[in-house]
Amino acid sequence: LYQALYPVDSIAVTFTPGDFIVYSDTKLEELRPYISVIAYCNGNATEIAQDQYALSGLLLVGENVLTVEYFGFTATFNVTVEQSLLPAGYTKYDYIQAKQNTKGSTIA
Repeated sequence: LYQALYPVDSIAVTFTPGDFIVYSDTKLEELRPYISVIAYCNGNATEIAQDQYALSGLLLVGENVLTVEYFGFTATFNVTVEQSLLPAGYTKYDYIQAKQNTKGSTIA
């Protein structure tokens, strides 16, 4: 309905991670708070809500190109991914859970 009322001419994407470091165990969805998608419709710019666009790509160590899609329009952005500091097969979610379950202990 939105597209019928306000036809999209193009989209633009900006990725601004600030202090957020993207590691190899980061989930793609965790990037959404740092992504701004703007749809241009008849000369007007409208920011698109995080749950209204598709986000795709792989987060492999090194430089990656991710794609945002909104009503058939696509835009890409680059993201640098660093190697996770956690042991192989151990996610940050495992780490958080283990830390919560271990009272007074230090997990290295």
